[in-house]
Amino acid sequence: NRKIVNLTDDATAGFKFIWTRNGEHIVYRAKVDTNNSIIKSVEVQSKEITNISSPNLDISLPQETAFGIIGYKTRGFTKRKPVLPNIPFTGGIFAYQQDDNIFVEVGKKVFQVTKGDGKYYLPEVSPDGTKVLYEEIATGIYISNIDGTDTVYIGRGNNPRWSPDSQYIIYDLSQDDGHIITCSELYISD
Repeated sequence: NRKIVNLTDDATAGFKFIWTRNGEHIVYRAKVDTNNSIIKSVEVQSKEITNISSPNLDISLPQETAFGIIGYKTRGFTKRKPVLPNIPFTGGIFAYQQDDNIFVEVGKKVFQVTKGDGKYYLPEVSPDGTKVLYEEIATGIYISNIDGTDTVYIGRGNNPRWSPDSQYIIYDLSQDDGHIITCSELYISD
């Protein structure tokens, strides 16, 4: 049965959304107006939408920091909230971009993963919590331990995502003519 269902019409909902580990919710950041965004969750079966955050001027993309726990940055502070009220709260690991660098919070410890002249963005912690994946605007994709050690350059590419077992990443490599994408391929790397 090839039924396509629209889960939300919220502006910008499709960029870096999360499908929670239990498979029951899609969590995303949506624009409320020209200045404010909000973190929301949509239950896949019922299509019920729940606000996870309040609208805010400065709100990061959401991450699942632990099973059922959503993390995001707002006004410089890390917030963590469960997708459902009956999920036991655990802080988990949260990666974020600040001043063109990548940082990882583990409990009360903060590790600066990147340092230097690059413009690093869109970090994602591996499902097993041992590594962080991120991009640099000019050079491509990198993976580091969550404390910033053992950095590996993967190569050019965009939009990397972890496999559920943390053993692989998948990413796209596209070309454009300055106006439109003329070619795009998917790659997997261990």
